[in-house]
Order: sequence, then C-alpha cells, then structure tokens
Amino acid sequence: MMRKDARENRQRIEEKALELFNSEGVKNVSMNRISKELNIGMGTLYRHFKDKGDLCYHIIEHDFDTIMNQMLSVKERYSSKKEIMSHSLDIFLKFKTDNSDLLNCIEGEDNVKLFRSSDFFQNLNQYYFDLFNDDEDESWAIFKTDMLLKSLTTTTFTFQKNERQLSNETFRDNLIKLYLPNEEE
Repeated sequence: MMRKDARENRQRIEEKALELFNSEGVKNVSMNRISKELNIGMGTLYRHFKDKGDLCYHIIEHDFDTIMNQMLSVKERYSSKKEIMSHSLDIFLKFKTDNSDLLNCIEGEDNVKLFRSSDFFQNLNQYYFDLFNDDEDESWAIFKTDMLLKSLTTTTFTFQKNERQLSNETFRDNLIKLYLPNEEE
C-alpha cells in the first residue's frame, strides 16, 4: 500500500498533468514541464510513472472501468449481436473521440505492449471475442477480435475520421458490416 503522502503526490501529478494536457495538448507537454510546474524533482515524477504514456494511462484508467461497465450493460440489455456491437461501439467511439490525445500517448510505440497487457485491453478483447465466438471456429473468432481491435486503434480511428471524413456512426456501421455481415437485427 502506498503511503498517504506518496498517494497525494501521485494525485497532484495526475491533476497537474491533466490540466496541462487539456490546455496545451499532450504532445506539447513534457515530463520535465510537469515536474517544474509542480516544483518536484524528475526522480519523484519517474518514481510514480515510468514515462508519459504510463502517466496518461493512469489519468484515464478509472474511465476504462466505466467504459467496460457501460459495455457490459449493453450485453445485458440487447440480445442481437448487431445491437450489442452497435451500442458498445457507440460508447467506445465516443470515449475515443473525447480522449484521443491521451489514447494516442498510451497507444504509442513505446507503450503498445503495456497497453495490450492492461486489464482494459484484455477485457475489451474478451468482450468482442465472446461476441464473435459461435463455438464453431474459435480461431476465426480470435482473428476477428484481433482485427477489430486493430481497427479501433486511435491511429486508425483518427485516420478514418480525419482523412476519410467518416462520422462515428458511419465508422461504427462499416465495422458492423465488416465483422457481422450475416447477422440479423
């Protein structure tokens, strides 16, 4: 268990980082800048967070739990795979839209392994695997899940929105057509 003063320090770091990220953008704020703003040493900062991606992850970590809980409630509320995929993607794509800078930082090259080993990524993987798995061909369900999650990376999502001019709804509908082509409503 972390000491109270260490927990408070960590919380101060997260709050200041989020404030700076929101005002100047994640890319424009360095770990050095955060430490200077808080008047703490770099060692203190790196004792709490191994790098900026780790800091970004911890800033929105609690949001991951909220997103997963909302998506799980969709599974309870709807029975058709298309409805489940549609409503769960609406939740997830809104989250991606609202947090694209932080998610780009988390999904960056240095952090991609860390992110893929996170509870959130594992839960997301299991969520869509369960949706695609019909007990006939598990390897196909694994492949579809992997490809869907690759389609949902922040880089791909941003490209589709900005370069292809797709709305969240069109992006969602295209994913459903691609991954659940023969499903009835």
